[in-house]
Amino acid sequence: MKNTFKLSLAAVLISSAMAANAGISIVDNEQGNFSIGGDVEFDFNFQNRDSNENVLGETNSEFDQTGRILVAFYGERYTESGHVFQFNAQPLMKSDGQVGLDDAWFGFGAKDGWNLRMGRFEAFDMFLLVKIRS
Repeated sequence: MKNTFKLSLAAVLISSAMAANAGISIVDNEQGNFSIGGDVEFDFNFQNRDSNENVLGETNSEFDQTGRILVAFYGERYTESGHVFQFNAQPLMKSDGQVGLDDAWFGFGAKDGWNLRMGRFEAFDMFLLVKIRS
């Protein structure tokens, strides 16, 4: 009964993990764009390493909370010849107080063609942000 309650509580906490996204476009015109965004993540973690209780009646389980706050800066500058210069910086603060960097790169290329990026970034974007302009 005691383990069932702990597992039920862990399931409820895990299913109620929160995520929030926000962003604002500072500049968005024919010469380029600049935006600031970010997200907040809270993760509730439960791990039961052993289903049996030890001799002291304690279980070998662990419960903790992790997460991060990420701020994203992104910009593009278009040239008259159809080229683009880009940058992206995403500093983050973890819930344990450590500061890190998720992505930080700059790039250049053709506006609707090739692109060369240099820095620290994900090599493949599986979920691209699609902008709908009116």
